[in-house]
Amino acid sequence: MADIGAPFNFTDSVSDPNAPFRRLIRAGHRGTDWFIWYEHGGVGYSWQAVIARVVPGGAAKVLANAGTISDTLCTLTDDAFAGQVPPYPPGTWAASDF
Repeated sequence: MADIGAPFNFTDSVSDPNAPFRRLIRAGHRGTDWFIWYEHGGVGYSWQAVIARVVPGGAAKVLANAGTISDTLCTLTDDAFAGQVPPYPPGTWAASDF
């Protein structure tokens, strides 16, 4: 994954074979709940959010893993922190990979 603002392959037309297809947007936490937002390049450019609960000494539990092409990352993250995801908010979809 590329750092915030660093070059990455955002389409399927590979400009740099050494560059990743994902780039970090933002990451953070509230207590034991962590989020990571990133851009996902390739044929279908999108943004992705993964929210997980990480308790010391325990296994991480994914609370939400979703893609979007609209500006819903904040809503998705807030809803996951509040225990309201799933269902995923309009404009997002459940993702099965990272």
